[in-house]
Amino acid sequence: MPIPTLADVAADLHEWATGDSPRIRTGFPVIDDLTRGGPAPGEVVMILGRSGVGKTAVGCNFAVNMQGTPTVFFSLEMPARMLLIRTAAIHSVTPTYVVEQQLRYENRSRAVERVVQDFPHLAIVDDTGVGFRQMGSILDELEDTWGVPVKAIIIDYLELLRPPLGTEGGTASVDTISRRLKEFARERDLVVMVLHQLSMTSARRGTSNKERVIDMGHLPVTRNDARYGGDTAADYTVGVYRPALDPTLPQDEKLVRRNEFRMQLLKTRAGSELDFYGHKYHLDLDSMKIFTTTTDPRLDLGDF
Repeated sequence: MPIPTLADVAADLHEWATGDSPRIRTGFPVIDDLTRGGPAPGEVVMILGRSGVGKTAVGCNFAVNMQGTPTVFFSLEMPARMLLIRTAAIHSVTPTYVVEQQLRYENRSRAVERVVQDFPHLAIVDDTGVGFRQMGSILDELEDTWGVPVKAIIIDYLELLRPPLGTEGGTASVDTISRRLKEFARERDLVVMVLHQLSMTSARRGTSNKERVIDMGHLPVTRNDARYGGDTAADYTVGVYRPALDPTLPQDEKLVRRNEFRMQLLKTRAGSELDFYGHKYHLDLDSMKIFTTTTDPRLDLGDF
């Protein structure tokens, strides 16, 4: 492969900047505003969050918000049919249980029919233990079928990707997968959005014989919380948490804050720890739709 000249790079820059999708908007101002329009092809966005906070909901909201962008959702933990229920619920702002009831008792769901119609270039792949070679083959097949290149992939979640052969476990495995994801994003010229588990940090309260473990999903996230690390190769790192998960909150305050969802932009190529407490959004717990001032201007987020 010949070494590109500066003129070659300038031509590539012009083609990218004037193309149909130089950047891909995620629908979340915390990302889009600070990246001047969203991540660009070749970049990796890593979402950090503890179990039960709503990382998969974030991935589904990404997919819905990027309507019109050819996207593949690699659901390595949840079956595709369950992810489709969530995606349909978010797209139509319909409670997930209503979608299931429609299918069971009416033999059809308008929410599912609508998402299938509105997202002809969205695919959900739930093969477990998928590796990079298999991901590439899947993208090739979909691009042949669709007639357009895939522009974004969403992976739920990092630790379930099959590491390259010869990779050690633990930190070495996660770091290797993360670096390979960055290479994959550049090779395929697409945006990678990958969900990443946090270490099971917990606090122990009470006496030694009556201590209890408290999940920390209510606390702000730092990059050091990532399980086995792994965000070094990411261009952007986003943390998510829900204050209402605090087990010490009084019940009335939990009810008031039950829909509060926080997103932090922890890292860009320009720096890290940019946004410790995060932007406040509204999570509809029935449909798992995450509302922002962009998606619903009627909301006064300061009230949540």
